[in-house]
Amino acid sequence: MKRRRFIGVACGVSAVCCTIGLRRSQAALQRGARIAVVDLRLARGVALARHAARARMMTFAVDDDIGALWYTRLACVGEGALVLCALRDSERFVLERLALSRRCVVMNVPSQIINTEN
Repeated sequence: MKRRRFIGVACGVSAVCCTIGLRRSQAALQRGARIAVVDLRLARGVALARHAARARMMTFAVDDDIGALWYTRLACVGEGALVLCALRDSERFVLERLALSRRCVVMNVPSQIINTEN
């Protein structure tokens, strides 16, 4: 196979894979797969838990091990879920890496956003 043809085919395959992944993520978001993961030791974690309860979102509290929570509860939620989190940076880092395998989107919720919603 010639180099130019190889690069053209590789770019085409990559574009198709990205499109499929994007469509699956959008479909999951349209189904309303929203999850909140909070650390109740943080003030913003408590605030996000309250907001999630009002919004009727599934809420999970992190005790000590984010990995254990992922494998016991979160991994079975489904692909493409939106995960809002109020966690420490190290826990959020681990959660983001674990969520990649399920095509989940992890969003950190800053305290300014939570505190403005009363």
